[in-house]
Amino acid sequence: MRTERPTLCAALCAFILTLFLFTTVFRTAALAQTTPTTSPSPGGPPRDLEEGFAVSPIPIVKSVTEEGGGLAVEYKYRLNPKSVLSSSSSTAAGGFITTNRSWGVGLYQKVFLNDDRWQLRFAGSYAEILYNYYGIGTAAGAAGGSSGISVLMFQRGVGALGDVLFRLGEMWYAGPQYRWLRTKARFRDNPQFTQPINPNDLDTHVGMLGPRFMRDSRSDANYPRDGSFFDLRAGFTGAGTGSQLTYQAYNLSYAKFISTAPRQVLAMRGATCIARGATPFWDECIVTSSENLRGYRSSRYRDANFLAAQAEYRWEAWGPVGFVAFGGAGEVAPKYTDFNTGNILPSGGVGVRFRLTRESHLNFRFDYAWGKDSRQMYFNFGEAF
Repeated sequence: MRTERPTLCAALCAFILTLFLFTTVFRTAALAQTTPTTSPSPGGPPRDLEEGFAVSPIPIVKSVTEEGGGLAVEYKYRLNPKSVLSSSSSTAAGGFITTNRSWGVGLYQKVFLNDDRWQLRFAGSYAEILYNYYGIGTAAGAAGGSSGISVLMFQRGVGALGDVLFRLGEMWYAGPQYRWLRTKARFRDNPQFTQPINPNDLDTHVGMLGPRFMRDSRSDANYPRDGSFFDLRAGFTGAGTGSQLTYQAYNLSYAKFISTAPRQVLAMRGATCIARGATPFWDECIVTSSENLRGYRSSRYRDANFLAAQAEYRWEAWGPVGFVAFGGAGEVAPKYTDFNTGNILPSGGVGVRFRLTRESHLNFRFDYAWGKDSRQMYFNFGEAF
């Protein structure tokens, strides 16, 4: 079984190559825009006024699958160019492929209407993923040390997601959210792997419906220097929502941003997840690879409850180059009463940022993070949270 400790030299080479691609392809397209890309939006959420095409090559370094790459194309436009209170809508398409033959394609649409009083989001995708499944619980994720004990899982599925949010007052949005997924999975036996796998989770479809509440007082959507972001989502499945399984999922996150100096920001984020009922293994609360806790593969630690917090110090060093240092901790458990200090998952790391656009502060980021018995690297657009 392959180790999860990636080669730092290979990661740095990939970072330099990707940075070159971004500066010659993506950044050129972005700088060609003539419209200001952000608005301070006093008394409301930040507004994105960017317009035009963006082409984004994205390297993948063992986040869930293996090494690979992706490409995304996005077009931003304003439905009402005369309104200074309306954000840009966007249409995007993309895909990825990795060395273990995982691949996927997707479409994304976001629309702002009536001076941002309405916010609509729709997405659809198809993917075939090959990954290591370690089981449910802290003990299952920690078994076997750095290499872990897992089965090789092949999962394919087609899914769709949509929400319609209405603005309440100055900062709040609320509305329904629906998610549908049809998935099939199979795995390769491993004599060392003793965790049970429910056969009902391997071939099923799920429809989840529930409310979403969001409060956004950030100074900027791409690189906030102050303000906060609150997001609460609840989802319910059953025969009435088009689902074969019956369970519930609750997700809550809160991020706070503090400007400590003209070119320095302290960012903090806490998140929790609760799953109840006949939750399939692939929809349990998972330690995600970026916004919740860096340093762990996304498929390794999962359970019915998750709790994590992290902080990141961001420094714009000179020109377009910046650096970050981050740390945090999290834990998964079958119940909240089962959280204990012995199962804490620590996280820490450092990162490099390169600003891609002059008008808006959109960064390309490279993070190197370490956790308990694991190391991970991340390449992406925008900040981790």
